Amino acid sequence: MVAFLFRGTLQIPISACSFSLTSSTIQLGFIQNGLLSSVRSLSTSLKRVGHEQRKYPYTVFYLVNSFGFSVESAESISRKVNFESSKNPDAVVSLLTEHGFTKDHISSLIRQNPKLLLANPTKTLSPKLEFLRSIGFSGAELGKKVSWICLLLSRSLKEHIIPCYNILKSVVVSDLKVIRCLKKTYGVWFPSPKNLSVHLSTLREVGICQSIISYLLLSKPCLTCLKTAKFRQLVHKAIELGFDPQKVTFVHALGSLSCPNTWEQKIEVYRSFGLSGDEIWLAVRKFPMLMSFSREKITNTMDFLVNKMGWLPADVARVPSVLCYSLDKRIIPRCSVVKVLMLKGLVKREYSLAFVLTTNENYFLDLFVIRYQEEVPQLLSIFRGETNILDFDLDLRKNPQHRPLLDAA
Repeated sequence: MVAFLFRGTLQIPISACSFSLTSSTIQLGFIQNGLLSSVRSLSTSLKRVGHEQRKYPYTVFYLVNSFGFSVESAESISRKVNFESSKNPDAVVSLLTEHGFTKDHISSLIRQNPKLLLANPTKTLSPKLEFLRSIGFSGAELGKKVSWICLLLSRSLKEHIIPCYNILKSVVVSDLKVIRCLKKTYGVWFPSPKNLSVHLSTLREVGICQSIISYLLLSKPCLTCLKTAKFRQLVHKAIELGFDPQKVTFVHALGSLSCPNTWEQKIEVYRSFGLSGDEIWLAVRKFPMLMSFSREKITNTMDFLVNKMGWLPADVARVPSVLCYSLDKRIIPRCSVVKVLMLKGLVKREYSLAFVLTTNENYFLDLFVIRYQEEVPQLLSIFRGETNILDFDLDLRKNPQHRPLLDAA
């Protein structure tokens, strides 16, 4: 009788599906006439295992139930990894959890590298995680960088990870700097110790000092992931172009030259604003990072400075470092404030663009905003980006009597 009522209430034919009971207490309430009224409490965890496991391989069943993957995703992953027991996968998940990985982190790790579920948690994974923890990495940090940690955990601790760490530390000295260097390789891969050693030898052969090498590892560590032949070619190309290997600009030149296709495309963007080849080259020699900006940033910044602010392209090329600033957060607000003051005749002195953009915020506010707040109440809102300078209808091309906003020097 109870079995019949239980079956009817849950709408699941007992003959069609079997259950495993992980708790032993089922309390049922009945009304006085003997009919089932309600289920007062069900302190039982039911797992539908019978027909589900017959329908799907165990690996798929485990991935769906443990990580919340869709059946389609689980089936795709199961083509790369297969197991018939949850013992090892559960141990791997437990280890990652102990090291601070969240459920979402672990799901992402398994999705990218499902073979981790078959790794030996004690002999293979734990030593690597302990080493990373010993030099300052936390599980929470590593979990956010799924691609990087997936690749790292597939590397040999003794033959890859520790040798690479030792090489890096021999150059940058402190653990904190090694961590900083490795964090910048997130999403790429952990440098090969052999390639890294060859790269460092290449740099020393051309006379690059230790401090510049350290700067390269800390600012452009992804360059160490290049193949040795390409890296050597890159170094010699930068020297041929006249970049001084004793200056940090050499490192920026290497970074820019590492993408030759985009280099040519960016040259064309600068040309489109009227700059000659010589002007572009002089600007790049002075500030190699000029070629590391996206084409969109170059276009938008040049358009604002040249077309909106009335600068000549050659003026911008003489102070190329101004392009490194944020257009929306720094260039537009500051230039707009000074432009309004100039056109209203409140500022007589001609300030250089470099001065306007590089001076600290408090000094800029005192000099250009607070001082003229009464004459131009909108200055603060212009500085904060709340008011568009175009609302003033101040266009230098419509006001030919005004000279360009600022001197380039």
